[in-house]
This record gives sequence, C-alpha cells and structure tokens, in this order.
Amino acid sequence: MEKINRKTIVCNYAEYPGECERLELWGKRGQNVYPRIEVLKGLFGEINKRLIDFIEIATYVYCADQLVIRCQDRVDPHGFIWRREITMVIAVQDIDFWSSPETVKTLEHLLRFLSDDLFIFKFVPLAESHPEQLYFKFKDFHKTICKPEQVILFSGGLDSLGGAIQELICDGKQTVLVRHKSISKHKERHEYIEHTLQQQSGNKATFITIRTGKDSAISNEYTQRCRSFLYFALAGTIADLLGLNNVRFYENGPISINLPISQQVIGGRATRTTHPQTLSYFQKLISLITEREFTVDNPFIEKTKSQVVQLIVNNECANLISKSMSCAHAWQQTKEQAHCGICSQCIDRRVSIIAADAQQYDSESDYKVDFFTEAVDRESDYFDAENINLLTSYFLRSKRIGSSEYTYLDFEKDYPAINDALFYMGKAPDVAARNIFRLYKNLASDIGIVEKHATSEAFIQRMRDIDKPISTDSLAGILTRGIRKVKEEVLERPTKEADYLFRHCGDFWEFRYAGGDKKLLINCEGAGYLSKLFEAPGTFFDFSDFICANNQQEATIDADELNSGFQYASVPQDAIDNKTKKECFAKISQLRNEFEKASSENNNVDAAAIEHEIEITEKYLKQTLKPGGKARNLNRDSKRVADKFRRNLNTIIARIENYDIEFAAHLKESITIGKSPAYNPQVPIKWEVRVLVNK
Repeated sequence: MEKINRKTIVCNYAEYPGECERLELWGKRGQNVYPRIEVLKGLFGEINKRLIDFIEIATYVYCADQLVIRCQDRVDPHGFIWRREITMVIAVQDIDFWSSPETVKTLEHLLRFLSDDLFIFKFVPLAESHPEQLYFKFKDFHKTICKPEQVILFSGGLDSLGGAIQELICDGKQTVLVRHKSISKHKERHEYIEHTLQQQSGNKATFITIRTGKDSAISNEYTQRCRSFLYFALAGTIADLLGLNNVRFYENGPISINLPISQQVIGGRATRTTHPQTLSYFQKLISLITEREFTVDNPFIEKTKSQVVQLIVNNECANLISKSMSCAHAWQQTKEQAHCGICSQCIDRRVSIIAADAQQYDSESDYKVDFFTEAVDRESDYFDAENINLLTSYFLRSKRIGSSEYTYLDFEKDYPAINDALFYMGKAPDVAARNIFRLYKNLASDIGIVEKHATSEAFIQRMRDIDKPISTDSLAGILTRGIRKVKEEVLERPTKEADYLFRHCGDFWEFRYAGGDKKLLINCEGAGYLSKLFEAPGTFFDFSDFICANNQQEATIDADELNSGFQYASVPQDAIDNKTKKECFAKISQLRNEFEKASSENNNVDAAAIEHEIEITEKYLKQTLKPGGKARNLNRDSKRVADKFRRNLNTIIARIENYDIEFAAHLKESITIGKSPAYNPQVPIKWEVRVLVNK
C-alpha cells in the first residue's frame, strides 16, 4: 500500500518537538510569507485579535497547500498521494475561541471539502510578543467616500465583472471590490475596467487590493485548492470591519457546482471554490468568528456564463469583455495574449461569448491557441496533457445532456455529485435538483449553438484553404471529420515551405532565412527566446515572459512573486540560510540510503516516491544556491534574469553567425533589449515558429 501523503507544519513560533516545516509571518526567524491589504483610511474600525488570527490562519493554510506536493506526474490510481494529511500547529492570540470544538470542526470540515485533504488543527497560546497589525496598509483618499453597502470578490474574469455590474449599475450599491494585485503586464486592463466601472456607476466602487508574496521554496504544488479560503478570510474580515454582514462570490452555476467532466475527475480534483457547500461552511465560520449572523452567497448560482455575458452587454459594458481575463494558466499569459485558449476556463469563456452572440466584443488574437481551428496539444509545457480529451469531453457531455430523450433520472444517475450541493442551495432539495438539471440543459443548449458555429460555412470554406488547413486536433476538425474525408485529396496537396522559419524539432532547432537552405542548431541556449520574439514582432516583452521560453533554462524566481508584483526590500536577503542548507544535504543523504534499501527490496512504489522527494529537494537547492554553494541573493534575481537573457541571446546569435552571416546581421539590427526586449524588423517578416512534431 502507498504511504499516506502526510506533513506537519508549525506556525507563529509554536513549540513542537517533532519533525516539521515552519512558516512565519513575522518575528526573529524572518518572514517567508507576506500578505498585504491596501485599504483606505477612515473606512475601518478597530482590528481585533481574533480577526488577526483569522488572517494568519488562512495565510498559513494557503501556503501549506502549495508547500506539500500532491501526486503531480506520479501514478496515483487510489488517491493516496493526491489526498494529503496536513497537521497545522498554530500559535494564536484568542486561544479560547480557536481551540473550541465547534470552531475546529467547522474549519476542518470546510477545508476537507474544499481541498479533498485532511487538515488537522492544533492551536496553542501565542508565546511570542505579537507586533502591531502588519497586514493592512492604510492609504489616504481625498474624495468623500459613502458608506459601503456590499463586499464582493473581484477577480477580473467575466463572472466577477458581471457581479460588479449587477451590484454597481443594476442595483446601484456602494460596493467594495476585493481583488488580487494585478501583475504589471495586465495593469492597463485592470485600470481600464476600474475606470469604466467608476464612470458607469457614478463612482460607487471602492477597490481594495490584496498582495500575497511568499518565498519561492514554498511554491511546490500548483493546484492551489485552498486559494479561495485566503481571499474569503480577507473579504470576510473587511466586511466585518466595515460593519457589514455579507460577502458575495459571483460565479456562474455550472462552474460553481462543477459536476465532473468525466468519471476520473472526482472529489476535489474538480475545483470547489464557490460550490454551495463551500460557501455554507464559509458562512458558518465567519458567523462564529464575528459572533453575529453573517451570509455568504453566489447570486449567479442559477445562471449560465452566457447569461452573465448578456447581462454585461445589456448594461452597456460590452467594451469590458475584451479586457476581462478568465484563463487558469497564468504562467502562459503575456501582455498581448491573456488567455492560453485551451484550459477549461478559456473554453467556457469562448463558448459563453459565442452563445450570447457577443463574439464581436472579444478578440481572437487574445487567445494563444484558437481551439476552433488550431491543434490544442501543440504546446508541450501545459500542465493539462492531452487537451483534446478535455475539449471532446466538454462537448460530448453536453451533447448527451442536451438530447431530448435525456431525463432528470438519467442526470441523477450520471451525476451523483449533485447531492453535495442539494442541501446548501437555500431551497428544498427536490427543487434544487430540478434547478441544477435545468441549468445544465441550458448549458447544453449554449454548447449546441457553438457546435453549429464550429461547423458553419465559414469553417467549411477554411477547409478548402490549402495554405491554412484546419487541424484535426481542433474543435472544427473533430466535428467535421466526415466532411474532411471528402476533401482529403485536396488537403493533401503539398504546400510551399516558409522562406523564414525557426522552429523546435526534438533535440535541435531548424531555421531558414530569406528562402535559403535549412540549417540545424544543436543544444542552443536562448533559441526559445528568438522563437518567442519572432512569434510577436513589434511586441515589447517583460524579461519575466522569457523565464520558461527556453527549454534549457530553469526558472529560479517564484512565479507567484512575479505575478503578484511583490518586491523584496532593498536589504540583502539570502534565499536559504546555512541551517536549512545543511538540513537539505542531510535529508538528501538519508533519502538516498532509503532509496537504495527500497530498491534492494524491490519496493518500486516507495523507491519512486523517495526518488521524487530527492528530485524536489535537489531542485530547491539548485534554485537557492549559486554554483559555488553560496546562497543566492533574492534582491538580485530580477537583474540576473535580464543578464541571463542577454547572455543567451548573444550566444545564439553568435552560433547562427557560424552558419548564416546574413541572418545573424539581421538579428543584431532588428532586436533591441533595453528594459523591454523586442524584435522590430525594418520590413515585416512572417516567421514559421510552430513546433515540428512527428505525424
């Protein structure tokens, strides 16, 4: 049997004699977590100790969720390593409240449902002297602010945008919008949305910004099922300090209830961020903390996303659709393309916009992959392997539900997970069940509209285009296979290869310049940088955009730090202290001994798990230590990324010069670096940069 995926995490300098990981928000050992909330002076009352405890507990849970790895790429048929057992030992100021059985039970049940993990909480009295509150950064504001009437979570996606429009414009409420700090490349989008909402509502919006920086060593697990718990804690605290007793999450019903798209996606593998049961636990917990009746709800629980889009359009805010961002793959986003185009959120977004007949307000160029016509699995660095399975499952499920012969009894049999929501919808369970069925029927109708769009005459005409054939791994390709067989002879006509190409082909790069001979480069540092520059001529990039562009390069900066815009202080800060470094080397030595023992006993399961743990520890050391063994200085990381970009770019140009002097001269003339690298040829050139794969 597999080992249980178990970890103990000790916080706020609590005493603990056994083996554990430690997280700290303040004090003598230094911070490794950095929550900040920007609020306006004069809005808030006194921040009591219990609320400070709540913020700290939620922050530690958020970090623990990313610190302890799930299965990731390991085979886990029984969920032994997907589900984790995380014991949290936390020192708190209000020990009587947090150690009460009802509080602990509510907290543990909430996180069990939200994350699929077993969280065990052990609270102890705070022994260290707690500093004054560290988390609220108060800003002066020179305009008169009316008393807020509502607090909502605002992510900048279509659903939360619709929610903001509902509160500010439809209902005319003075509304506080709690949002995460935008990264620099999306700052203009967020500012445009904020300005337009203020203008349309008569300045009824107050935006409160949250930042959640943390040390890079914490970011091991990317699923982040507990992320919403932190944002809820902060929004609930803000609402209480404003004297309000309600927080609203705005999310369309199918995403909120989130029935599994296939039989393999069960439990917490399907996200439960705004699931009715999650919100019910949120409501109970904040009511216990504030000692008054508190409500947490989702007014869009019975709406499809297309209905949310229609609400946006009907309230003269259609211009904000193209500025909103729904993509789950933040690491794939650029300033020009905010959507990967193939994650479930991107698919939902495009389906809803087309179903609402609002595609004129969206931009196809904002999606890195157009799943209607392009291969959805052309990129190898997406976490969602075999994206075609996601796409086909999405449409096949709705085809079945949308059938006129498909009844509620069929629905109940196919999706027993609806029972997780029925008692938390605020209605009789039988009524709630029928409403969910009707909701998914409406979603199936939306997807039917999109299917017709993908098989329309416009796409049939595209199939006759020899120069731009539709990929067989695209939605249009899948839905029109019968027609494609008829056109097979035409599609097989050979096409002329591009005069300008630079593409990745396995272990080498292939290039051609100005119609010359094709040449190969092997083991080329920086080749990925050129490919990215050629893909978007005239675009000024951030150096952070190139962290993962080169397949030979490993990122040494925590992606969340870059995404949150968090900057370390100017005081030099080592990425790892000597004690931790020694512990890591000792751990690797011990693990290697355990690996040899497991291998000698033919215990392949334990050996694989140990080997993975060795890899994680070695990767952490590689990220925090210089080649000579000294700790990296976190303050120099940004400069180091820029310097590495310049070195790798110069290296690739020098190697190209050995094969094609004219091409190298063109690169030197057309690429500028400065603070924002860009490729600006004097005469526009269309490069072929698609990855070459075996057919």
